[in-house]
Amino acid sequence: MNDAIIFGPKRTTSRRYEHVRRWRATLKRRLVICFGGKCGLCDLVDHDVVYDFHHRDPSKKDFQPTTKIRSWERIAAEMQKCIMVCSHCHRKIHSGLISIQDDVQRFDPSLIDKTEYAHRVGPMIDGCPVCGNPKNAFRKACSLVCAGSLRVTGKHPSDLPATVESIKSRGYSSVAKEIGVSDNTLRKWIRKGGLEVPRFRVRRSMVL
Repeated sequence: MNDAIIFGPKRTTSRRYEHVRRWRATLKRRLVICFGGKCGLCDLVDHDVVYDFHHRDPSKKDFQPTTKIRSWERIAAEMQKCIMVCSHCHRKIHSGLISIQDDVQRFDPSLIDKTEYAHRVGPMIDGCPVCGNPKNAFRKACSLVCAGSLRVTGKHPSDLPATVESIKSRGYSSVAKEIGVSDNTLRKWIRKGGLEVPRFRVRRSMVL
């Protein structure tokens, strides 16, 4: 076995970041439409990034809808507590310069069905490809368990002890790529099989 085991290129989060960025932009567009597409106080119509969501009662705030990925149902419930205002009016509200009128535009999910945007993105709810349960159309699966099933494309090795010996000589990355699974999936299969998970200590040669 070689003195150093190369585990492959360093994994990056660029793909995940891009997915989250698109999700946030898509969610913001949906929320802006549900608030009428304009500031609730000054009627400003501008780009989506201009608008903020202000909780009328901060004590009832559970989370900030545009920062973490949550189901549309939870986001819609949280939006019922908010109004949409432009950043200019938002700062005036917190400074006490203006007050919120009673007739301000409230969150209305039915507005999204009246726009071309709804036809472009398709239905909001569809079926999970693994279990068939309803899920948000912007998600690949209904749960982390089903999402994990979608990621696993390889088959469980029939001879697990031989696979462990192959890992000891070739490393995790090479064997996992050959089977069609991730390194972690391979480790989980070994643990479930009651075998000891091979561990390696990378030796780094020092150049004098």
